[in-house]
Amino acid sequence: MPLSAECGHVLLVHKLGVVDVDYVSNTGCAASLVGRKVTITDGDVHTLVTHLKTLAEALYHGVPRI
Repeated sequence: MPLSAECGHVLLVHKLGVVDVDYVSNTGCAASLVGRKVTITDGDVHTLVTHLKTLAEALYHGVPRI
C-alpha cells in the first residue's frame, strides 16, 4: 500500500503506522485496510533516498548562484 504524501507523516508518526478512517478517506484506499499496520521495507527507504537525491541534484543545478 503506497503512502500518500499528504497523510504519510501522520499515519507513521502519530498513528504508529496503523491505518485509520482518516487515512482511508484522504487517500481513497480500501476501507478494509483500517486497523492494518503499514510496513516500510528497506527497498521503500532505498527508493525514497534515490528520489530525494535526484531532486536535490536538480535543485542544486537549477538554482542560480548568488
